[in-house]
Amino acid sequence: MRLCIDARMIRSSGIGTTLQHLIPLLAQTSHEIILLGEKQGELPMSSRFTSPIYSLSEQIQFPWKIPSCDVFWSPHYNAPLLPIRAKKRIVTIHDVCHLTYPLSRFKRLVSHFLLQKACQTSDQIVTVSAFSKSEILAHLNVLQEKIHVIYPGVDRQQFSSQKKEQTPPFFLFVGNIKTHKNLSVLLKAFELLQPTNLHLIIVGKKEGLLSSDQTLDEHLRQSPLKNQIKLLGEISSSELQTLYASASALIFPSLYEGFGLPPLEAMASGCPVIASNAASIPEVCQDAALYFSPRSPQELAEQMRRILSEASLRQQLIQKGLALSAFFSWEKTAKKYCALFFDSDPN
Repeated sequence: MRLCIDARMIRSSGIGTTLQHLIPLLAQTSHEIILLGEKQGELPMSSRFTSPIYSLSEQIQFPWKIPSCDVFWSPHYNAPLLPIRAKKRIVTIHDVCHLTYPLSRFKRLVSHFLLQKACQTSDQIVTVSAFSKSEILAHLNVLQEKIHVIYPGVDRQQFSSQKKEQTPPFFLFVGNIKTHKNLSVLLKAFELLQPTNLHLIIVGKKEGLLSSDQTLDEHLRQSPLKNQIKLLGEISSSELQTLYASASALIFPSLYEGFGLPPLEAMASGCPVIASNAASIPEVCQDAALYFSPRSPQELAEQMRRILSEASLRQQLIQKGLALSAFFSWEKTAKKYCALFFDSDPN
């Protein structure tokens, strides 16, 4: 069979991580894999396709770029609106965050239109959690039977428990800096701790979005602890692994997540996790995280204090996290995708 994949987002966070891990596994099957995009490192693209995501250009070019194939997979909801030469179409919708936390009414309308069309034109829909499935059903007109929940995996070679480096104690945040990531609550909680030798390290691409009633930049500039807060931006996977292994805990304060890989990556690295009890996060982290209400800096500060003062709790979370993260593997994810793509047995 011929499987064509829109691989243009292979360097994006989230969607890119899925493509980076699934494409090599799919390439090990006996089926022909056709990739659309631009050459990335050692990964060759079958057809050069560089139109920007969500653009009119990509919609015009889709019918010409997508060859005759048995299956076309859109790993994001920017699926083709026009007819294409594919017998079956499958789309992955990671979440409907753009409908719940849009930047503008216009972007919400555009997102709703594209999401709805992706659901209508696709034969099957993949999403990443039971929570996201419920959100798709709540916001979009789609048959429940079309939606399949397939969890992402954790790269156990990249993220594994290793000896903790001796560093000053710090809490860690990993993720794109967007409104729903709820960094303002994390900053307020860190200030409530009033630490002396403790640091907060923020890793992720900055989007320049508002946090509460002031910009994140303003909050950081005005913070009495600004000298103890570091924004590292995007870093390499090896640097991230080192931070996970050395952190006192990963803080995951999101208001909304379709899945959320950082907590599992941290757990696989032997790092305790403090997470909000919102959206899909309890579904994914189960009993291996310490939870707090995402609207309460006080609750988060208290859980941070517990991590610093209760050694037995910290060790218990590390052990539970290691066990839980081992359940999520990209090999399992690939088998379930293959079952949809090629009508094979996922087991």
